[in-house]
Amino acid sequence: MAINLKLSHVRSADAKIEPWGRSWLGWDETLTDDELWEQNRGVWVLSVAKVQAQRFATLSYAGRRQVVVELTGHELVHDPRKGKSYVALVGDVLRPGDPVRDALVGQPDSPVRNSVSYYDTGHLDSMSTSERAQRPTSTGAAFLLTNNPERWTPRTGVWQKWVSATQRGRSVKESWSVGNRTRGIEPGDRVFLLLQGHDPRGLIGSGYATSTVFQDRHFDPDRGNEITHYILIEWDHLLEHGDALPTVDLAARFPEQHWDTQMSGIAVKSSVLADLESTWAKHVGVPATATPPPVGGQGWQPDAVKRKKTEDAAQERLMKHYGKLGWIVRDTRIGHPYDATATKNGQVTYLEAKGTISTGASVSVTRGEVDHARKNPGACVMGVLSDVAFLPNGEVDPKSGTFRLLRWDPDAGELVTESYSWKPGGSTALA
Repeated sequence: MAINLKLSHVRSADAKIEPWGRSWLGWDETLTDDELWEQNRGVWVLSVAKVQAQRFATLSYAGRRQVVVELTGHELVHDPRKGKSYVALVGDVLRPGDPVRDALVGQPDSPVRNSVSYYDTGHLDSMSTSERAQRPTSTGAAFLLTNNPERWTPRTGVWQKWVSATQRGRSVKESWSVGNRTRGIEPGDRVFLLLQGHDPRGLIGSGYATSTVFQDRHFDPDRGNEITHYILIEWDHLLEHGDALPTVDLAARFPEQHWDTQMSGIAVKSSVLADLESTWAKHVGVPATATPPPVGGQGWQPDAVKRKKTEDAAQERLMKHYGKLGWIVRDTRIGHPYDATATKNGQVTYLEAKGTISTGASVSVTRGEVDHARKNPGACVMGVLSDVAFLPNGEVDPKSGTFRLLRWDPDAGELVTESYSWKPGGSTALA
């Protein structure tokens, strides 16, 4: 048996009165499965006896199960305002390749409007440890997915949010149409996003499938109740349309691959894939991966994971610095073009954190970050943690790194339009 928790889109909460002290809750497509579970596993109106009868839990969003957890227990959270206790679930997030996880992700959640529902997981409950250990792996296949902005485009500002998230080393969870393809895509398979329509045309995204193919209503509202096919994806790189790797260049370099396609879900020829990965990596400015990364959640994106961990280390160092000086510091990474605010005596300073394993001569900044800094001159500070090293277990060495505090003025240094990259140059050092 399993319990499903239906999430709405991310929203702010008042940490002073929220029973669990959360400042936000809900679904954010730029967060990892672990982050989504930790933030949303409580607090719920649940029967403890009923919870104890469940083996698995899922988080669903937009009508589909997206995160799968094997339950190990629960916690009680007291709400002093109501004098009641609520339940927070405890469990282990399952990774792609686990047969239970792969069987549930992408499946429709309950049609009822209740935020909590229960469902039968049947044969999955009885799977032995050895069966669970026989993890299937991706075949190494890759597919071209398509987007024509004339037929579908995200809400205003959403694409820019996704681009910014992948520039920060985050992945973006989304469902995407695979057209008429009904099978053949497995969790861990590589996907590339091809921009169609009027110029610019070309590759603007890459990622990995996180589900098999499922059916749902067509994304085009003019198609009524017509059904089409989808997969769930974690995008690791997304670009602004003007930064696309042009189709004409791809066709010249890889003539054996059909690039002028109007169909989503066509296979990338195996003879093309390795060189395509290298070309794409050079275009987006990341090291090329010699072999396809293995199935296993965050293990798919080792470079992205390291970028995120260095950013997190820089964020922690920056917030602690201001906290020790008596400022009230608030984490604002979600939904804002700055990472934190520091408030003291009515003064607000916007904090931007950048972490890198390099010397930090330049750091990547987004268009949104640049625009915000220009609109708030003198009120923005950047903390740069450079020369970050990693321990054998893959975690950041807390003793490594050089921390610098800089006045964040995009026009005081050298702003290079890549995505952007900013060289501090003559910017005033604060510490």
